[in-house]
Amino acid sequence: FCELAALKGLRGHPCVAPLLTEYSSSSSDPFGGMGNSLSLAFPYCPADLADVIKQRLASPRKGSMIPDNIIKALARDILLAVGHCHKHGVLHRDVKPANLLLNPHGRVQIADFGLAKAAPHILPESKLNDQSCENPLGVSRVSTEDTDVTMTHALCTLHYRPPETLLGSTRYGPSVDIWAVGLVLAELLSLRPLFPGRNVFDQTGRIFALLGTPSETNWPDARKLPDYAKVEFVP
Repeated sequence: FCELAALKGLRGHPCVAPLLTEYSSSSSDPFGGMGNSLSLAFPYCPADLADVIKQRLASPRKGSMIPDNIIKALARDILLAVGHCHKHGVLHRDVKPANLLLNPHGRVQIADFGLAKAAPHILPESKLNDQSCENPLGVSRVSTEDTDVTMTHALCTLHYRPPETLLGSTRYGPSVDIWAVGLVLAELLSLRPLFPGRNVFDQTGRIFALLGTPSETNWPDARKLPDYAKVEFVP
């Protein structure tokens, strides 16, 4: 599974960056060898949401926040884009302002599927078995008992990474993208990252300082995560 497969499987949605064409070429590597590279072509988008935030911060008008009605429209497009990915069994795994493009008409289009992962476990079983249902990527569940699959925990930009992956989890689902969407919306409202951690431990600490530390009541499975014991939790 690769970026190209994701783009082809998700094409046609107004909130997904449309792939125009792809072509391969030969290029030399730093060691004097030859390798093949793949180039992808997309329509021009004048900005992304990271640009919008930077422009607002640089505005000479103090308190030049993004109007609420615009944030609502952006939120709708972001959720439509992520929902489309999940509906087709794809986790984007790198949702952040820089990967949310604005097309010339002001619509958000999700881009950069370099970390995307086919996730058959997030598709209802009926969709996997019914050929008439939307499953253009042709993903299939390994077992009908699977609710998640093993993946890497080194995903997405640190500021948008969910707590379970910060604690080493390699088994996760759509929540990794939904968490990132929430942080993007918070950043659009404040023009600042909600959790601007310097490293994994700082990021984890900032999240728990604001939202509370894990306990048997609010997160009973947290202590099962690989890196749980590496963090000292202060009630």
